[in-house]
Amino acid sequence: MTETVAQQLATQHAEFQNLRAQQTMRPTVRHVAGVASTVTKWTGRDKGVPLNEYFEAKEIVAYIGSWSEADMVQIAILRLFDSVRAFYNVTRERHERNI
Repeated sequence: MTETVAQQLATQHAEFQNLRAQQTMRPTVRHVAGVASTVTKWTGRDKGVPLNEYFEAKEIVAYIGSWSEADMVQIAILRLFDSVRAFYNVTRERHERNI
């Protein structure tokens, strides 16, 4: 019986190692519009999604999609709406003029 348990354990360990190797060899998903659209929109309104939930959703999707920091910033900007988007656009234009 001890041999059977040891054999099963060795088999499961080998399967686990195989799955881990397959996972590291699998290409990552970086730019998928459907995945990016799951990031919550943020409007900055009281009745809207709180800012912390907006960032948490973005970080989870970024992790799943293996996004770079630049990808995360761009998706965060794309998911800004209403007055928050207008504010971002104005501050960006100011920053670009001062460069």
